[in-house]
Amino acid sequence: MTPDPWKAMLSALMSKHRRRILVKLLEQESVMIPEEVADGEAEFQGLQTEMHHTHLPQLTDQGYVRKTTNFEVVRGPQFENIRPLLEVLQENHKRLPSGLA
Repeated sequence: MTPDPWKAMLSALMSKHRRRILVKLLEQESVMIPEEVADGEAEFQGLQTEMHHTHLPQLTDQGYVRKTTNFEVVRGPQFENIRPLLEVLQENHKRLPSGLA
């Protein structure tokens, strides 16, 4: 059975931290993890482990990001598949609950 691309995209977007990574990659070549994703120092501390054991494995397994170092990710080979959905979210962020975060 072929994996459902909608399920993969929506699963990737369920977490605010994964959304932040993906949306940032629309505008920039790379994202530093967790510095550019955390919302304040308190979140930064807990997010380091969560990123490396939960969020990044999911995004890399789906091919949306690729790790270049332990702390940096870039667009992966499947990023273009999720780009249209990310652009819709970004363009309509003021109309969404809690924006993109």
